[in-house]
Amino acid sequence: MHNYQLPKELAFKREWIFDPPPELYAQFEFRDLARLSVIQLKAQQAVMKIQEDAIKEAIEVYSCYIK
Repeated sequence: MHNYQLPKELAFKREWIFDPPPELYAQFEFRDLARLSVIQLKAQQAVMKIQEDAIKEAIEVYSCYIK
């Protein structure tokens, strides 16, 4: 695993979980790319689960008013 020093403007940013900068992405080893893919899938699944739960709760509220 490489340990590159990044310029300060490349300090880790939350949005990189789905879109790492090309200059950093190009340095990743295959193993790390695979790990990042798994992390991205887990994050997407978590978001989908939260949205699904929110939809169920909203349906419960609306069902009291729509018959």
